[in-house]
Amino acid sequence: MPVPCSTKHIQNFRANLADVIRLIQIHRDLSGSERGRRVGVECLNKSAIVLILASWEAFVEDLAESAFDCMLANAPDHTVFPNHVLTLAWADFKKAQTADAFTSIATGWKVVLSNYRNMILEKFIVKGSFNTPSGPNCNNLFTNLIGLHPFTGSWTWKITRSNVTSDDAEKLLQTLIDLRGEIAHRATTAKAVQKQVVQSHAKLVTRLAVRSHNEVRRFLIARLGFDSCPEFSADDEAQLLDDIKLVITPSATPAAQIAAPVAQGVAAPPVAAASAPVPAQQAPAPVPIAAPQGGAIPPNP
Repeated sequence: MPVPCSTKHIQNFRANLADVIRLIQIHRDLSGSERGRRVGVECLNKSAIVLILASWEAFVEDLAESAFDCMLANAPDHTVFPNHVLTLAWADFKKAQTADAFTSIATGWKVVLSNYRNMILEKFIVKGSFNTPSGPNCNNLFTNLIGLHPFTGSWTWKITRSNVTSDDAEKLLQTLIDLRGEIAHRATTAKAVQKQVVQSHAKLVTRLAVRSHNEVRRFLIARLGFDSCPEFSADDEAQLLDDIKLVITPSATPAAQIAAPVAQGVAAPPVAAASAPVPAQQAPAPVPIAAPQGGAIPPNP
């Protein structure tokens, strides 16, 4: 009986994205939704950038593990794996000590490939540089682990009248990686990190996640001969993008439900009635709004 693939990469990505949306919602609750830079809330935007890239990194790692494990669990024989992977696994196998090699031979080819899986994950994720989940690093991981190349080939989409190519997508991802690096290593950035920047990058990794999952799904169908995991549908993608933009009525959106103070057991701040003006000495201090900066905002992918 076919073994369905794990969907932990999708579940974890949704949960992590919900935290990003929560930060965006808090930003809007504190400073409103009108244009212009807000003072004192940029730390929320910086935190969101770090979390967005961490969400993408975790998604790719979980997807890689899920794909290999699904192939191995459903493989009737070793030929399910591309020759490239088998060649690398054989080379790794020959490096083993004689006793270990004979043990692997006795227990079967699945043990050899399972050991190879652990070696690749150790090399690329544990000891490697996959804390920089760029396009080239993603390609290297999936090429060596399951033989899918190029992993980034499906990173294309259309926005209004603009076509985003895989090269464009890789450059946008690198922009996010560079920004995260500024925040993580220097705590400051060359330009202010605005809410629109956060939303743009959140939508970017969402589109990347959807296309990456579906590309791996197509690859598994071709290798295994049956559909082993659900599609990440266009409707699911559209809903996630809407949640990031906070375009639905707040009381009805998942983002608002996540962000609602009562969900955390905290009373919502009181709102003064419009007909009863607050005395000057009791009025809350307005959030200062500086003039919009001239720095360019990354394109809205």
